[in-house]
Amino acid sequence: MPEAIYLREGRRYTPTPWAGSPWSPKIQHGSAVNALLGQAVREAREQTSLQPARIHVDLLGPVPMRTLELHWEFARRGRRTALMDARLLDQDRSVARASALFLQPSPRAPGEDPARSTAPPHPPNTLPAIPFFPEAQREVAPEGFHLSLELREEPDARAAWIRTSLELVSGESFGNLERSMALADLTGGLAGYRFQNGENRERRWPEQPLINNDTCLHLERPPRGEWLRLSEARLAESQGVGVAEVVLHDTDGRWGRCLQSLISRPWRT
Repeated sequence: MPEAIYLREGRRYTPTPWAGSPWSPKIQHGSAVNALLGQAVREAREQTSLQPARIHVDLLGPVPMRTLELHWEFARRGRRTALMDARLLDQDRSVARASALFLQPSPRAPGEDPARSTAPPHPPNTLPAIPFFPEAQREVAPEGFHLSLELREEPDARAAWIRTSLELVSGESFGNLERSMALADLTGGLAGYRFQNGENRERRWPEQPLINNDTCLHLERPPRGEWLRLSEARLAESQGVGVAEVVLHDTDGRWGRCLQSLISRPWRT
């Protein structure tokens, strides 16, 4: 059985070491938090026939390595649209929140599948695996979600596939949506420090990196499978504040876009 990020008891989720962050051993990785809020999005979707079209996660501060409670409710629930709000609580304090917009899909003609027309040219199983973290930093970084990642870059070094070997909750399958929300947290890091460095330059994590305070997904359709492809990366920054943007694919094709707001901060110890 794959190792898990959380242990679950009802609405309470206790982090395992795999929930950890490279920023500090005392806080949870943004990917773990995104995925946990994705549980709420999945539960809301199961109560309606609508499809998630936009998901926005805000980190309200460092999320401690403690048991969290997940709560959600519909802010609006109609026949064609719905809005959901979710929160993660550390005791009585909100540490992260999410909102999701659901829309009613329209029937397609038989056999029609727009995703197939945008299938990426280099499937992940045709590319060599490379470390997500440089080996020297893996040796000193705290344990956590970042050490579960498998990365495969395309030949032009302008797109990459990524996946995790973990499950979200022990004994439960990792849903495609929750997994994609977890991996999308890496948008800023990949856009800023892999794609922007170019094909022939040394890639390294800087002393004063840009990190994200949010993750916003716009979905053209639900994601499929365990691999996430990030491409067409853009990163802009001025005076320590920036934005990162990528296009998202699975092995069937394009399914959405991710944007993140970034701030420059030193590494924590």
